[in-house]
Amino acid sequence: MPTEETNAISDLGCVIPDDFSQPGTHVLVIGVSRYSHGTDEGAGSRLCNEWAIGNLTSAARSAIRMADWLLRREAVPPVLPLASMRVLLSPIDDELEGVNVDPRLLRSPRADMANVDTAAHAFIEACQSNRNNHAVVYVVGHGVQVARDGAVLMLEDFGADGAPKKLHAALDMVSFYAALDHQEGPRHQFWFVDICRDRPDMVKGFRNLRVGVSFDEPDSGSMDSGPLLMSTGNGMKSFAQIGGLSVFCEALLWALKDGGAAVGAKEPISQWHITGSSLCERVAKRVADMAAKHNLEQKVFPGGNLAPSVFHIYSACPSVDLTVSLRPEEAELTSNLDLHDEKRSVVKTFVAEWPVRTQVEAGIYGVRVTNASYPEYYRALFLEPPAQEHLVKLS
Repeated sequence: MPTEETNAISDLGCVIPDDFSQPGTHVLVIGVSRYSHGTDEGAGSRLCNEWAIGNLTSAARSAIRMADWLLRREAVPPVLPLASMRVLLSPIDDELEGVNVDPRLLRSPRADMANVDTAAHAFIEACQSNRNNHAVVYVVGHGVQVARDGAVLMLEDFGADGAPKKLHAALDMVSFYAALDHQEGPRHQFWFVDICRDRPDMVKGFRNLRVGVSFDEPDSGSMDSGPLLMSTGNGMKSFAQIGGLSVFCEALLWALKDGGAAVGAKEPISQWHITGSSLCERVAKRVADMAAKHNLEQKVFPGGNLAPSVFHIYSACPSVDLTVSLRPEEAELTSNLDLHDEKRSVVKTFVAEWPVRTQVEAGIYGVRVTNASYPEYYRALFLEPPAQEHLVKLS
């Protein structure tokens, strides 16, 4: 009987079908807000009640917003175009209502154990289709830490009474990362794990808790770069705005979409771009600052292979929201401001308009302030996105 060879890779959750014709970027996004055995779903299971696992209001929304940015991102070399994107979401009722994203993302399958297990293994197989591939992973939902450097994402059907093990419907992110760190895995990888990493008292009573969705871990150390950015440190919580985004996702989108992690042209890259290190550094600071405004503590934990890497390149120069203030205040009505480009040509003029608020392309500018009663003020500034303030002091 004649046989037919079939493609073993599952297309579950595929927003962008697999393309193995050339090296590309493979993406997996998982967001879990609904917990079918949680405290919000009827009585809740015994484990979900003991660990206080209830529905979230922002995880699926955060995941779909991150997926939408990755889907719309323009791939400027050396960033590779999308070769596949898998998205699994478990939103609560109306969580995604009115969210302005690509409509394909709204048809994503549920993030339960069976679906995640299938999609994650298919993602690994797709990533291994070419050594020069790139990989991007973003997951968000309830989490727990069961080992010193562990991070486990709880899936939609987590905590069912009668489950074969406590962490049955859960995804082991550390073993997932290790599964692609070998000689057939993508050279460049970026991992974003947006979950709590506290340790319930019950976890402390076990030497080892087996996770339902885990992976074989080959000899590691073969990827060229692979930052693993966790939203919080060992034993700590991650936070989110109720009905909004997680703090970590909001900081990520600020860093990516608003240019908060952009760095200027540096050899060999002539455009504004984002590196793995600039992403780690600036997202960490942004998360800490956002949490502190609400009297909370959240510290991003960078790990994995932190070798130099490029995550994103801007096809157009990012913009900067510039604010220029003047002292003394009594000089405001008679002082004018000129902004000069690198050739000292005037690009913008403001007459007795203080504080000056304007938007310019990132780069080097000269700030020139003139007032008949004061010496001329001139200062060269390097303006980086997304915003910068400068105080002019006339004397």
